[in-house]
Amino acid sequence: MPQVSRYFIFSSFAWLLLYTGLPLVAGMAESPALDYLAAMSLHMFTLGFLTQMILGVALWMFPRSKKAMPRERAEMLGVVAFILLNSGLLLRHAVYFLAPGGAGWQAIAGITQFSALLLFTAIIWDRMQPLKPKRAGAN
Repeated sequence: MPQVSRYFIFSSFAWLLLYTGLPLVAGMAESPALDYLAAMSLHMFTLGFLTQMILGVALWMFPRSKKAMPRERAEMLGVVAFILLNSGLLLRHAVYFLAPGGAGWQAIAGITQFSALLLFTAIIWDRMQPLKPKRAGAN
């Protein structure tokens, strides 16, 4: 398993723990400062857990083709995508918690996350095999 896949998979479990654990702590503490978790929990689950799990497994399982980018370059760009996605997630949560009206920072966080997904698409694109047409009479 490539190291970058491990990064994605381990961090996805960390986001899952945050998704399940922090609302419990917020409920026990009855702190209004942590009420933002109710609004952000879906984001933690979808981008933090599900998306990172999918990206990590896809980088690991998609077969490499002859025209795919070199392994070292794909690994390095994968780490950059990992850093962009997680920094965007952290920025989004920090801005929502510290300055709920900071729409500009929220936009920067969204652009950072979207850039990570575009970079992942560039890495994985050449690994996808084209569809081969069926021969006449084949089921």
